[in-house]
Amino acid sequence: MIDRVYLVTAASEPPFMVSQGLANFMVKLIILFPRPSDEASFETHYNQNLALMEQLPGIRRRQACMVLGNPAGNSPYYRILELYFDDYTELDKALTSPEGRAAGADLMHFSRTAELIFAEVFEE
Repeated sequence: MIDRVYLVTAASEPPFMVSQGLANFMVKLIILFPRPSDEASFETHYNQNLALMEQLPGIRRRQACMVLGNPAGNSPYYRILELYFDDYTELDKALTSPEGRAAGADLMHFSRTAELIFAEVFEE
């Protein structure tokens, strides 16, 4: 049986479920970037923001993905960025750090429509 605890970081945010006692458990921040109207400009800003994101403290793994499509053809997403952390506490520390605040401000400057998702990761 998996023990779970729900953490609420602010009244306006949904609770985050964090599993405890699992050896192969991590959390990740997933950023979904919609298809831009100007891909060249997006790529310039994306790479600048990626350099800021990579400075977040506590990152254990990074995956930068170029979306090829979906089963129906075109996907609404152009890129996906996944940043892995040991646990939710480390993710929260990274996002509230000076580096996290700078990366977040920059992200909202160039891609206001990006979707951010927190997820638990279980690997065997």
